[in-house]
Amino acid sequence: MNRNAISLPIIMSLCLRASLAMGKDDAPEVSYFADKQRGWFWYEVLPEPVKNSQTEIQADQDKPKSDIKPSSDVEAEIEPKTQAKPSAEHQPLSSAWLKQNLEHYLNQAIDDPSPENVAAFYYLQRVMMDKAERFTNAARYVVMSDPQLDETVRRPVATYAANEANHQANVVAERALKAIASQAGILFFFRSDCPYCHVQAPILAMLENAYGFKI
Repeated sequence: MNRNAISLPIIMSLCLRASLAMGKDDAPEVSYFADKQRGWFWYEVLPEPVKNSQTEIQADQDKPKSDIKPSSDVEAEIEPKTQAKPSAEHQPLSSAWLKQNLEHYLNQAIDDPSPENVAAFYYLQRVMMDKAERFTNAARYVVMSDPQLDETVRRPVATYAANEANHQANVVAERALKAIASQAGILFFFRSDCPYCHVQAPILAMLENAYGFKI
């Protein structure tokens, strides 16, 4: 066995670790082939480009200097911005209120499983389940009464109708395959000692006999 072939990945790994230990500023950019054990990192944050300090100083000098306001004026401008606006309270037991508070009641019941806390959570959960049930019943009625929303119009659910829909789909598929076979062929790359090629060959023969493909 070639020792160079074994030592090459080890040397590359040691070089990579050494470059990472030197820091991002000193380490050269490593290609994927030298760092492929990490895989593909699509969401890695790219380092920000280094700006020329001399250019930044010159830009700061060219900017017009604004007049400095007294501290009293600055405080007067900041004070209304820092005042917290009262948050809009949701209607109790509404879907928005349940979404905001149900987890709080659950955590409260877990941290302090008193009968009151546990009962409060389960009462709120019951209210949410009742709302979901009423929405489901109304949605079922709306969907069944509107042909544009009823999925059974697009795909029947009755046994005989579903079988006929499958038959019509097969007829259209066969028609499309025959149209393709009249314009294109199939190239079959095989090897005599390949077991997968021998499994694939009967399928290609079926396509040739049924639809007229040229293999």
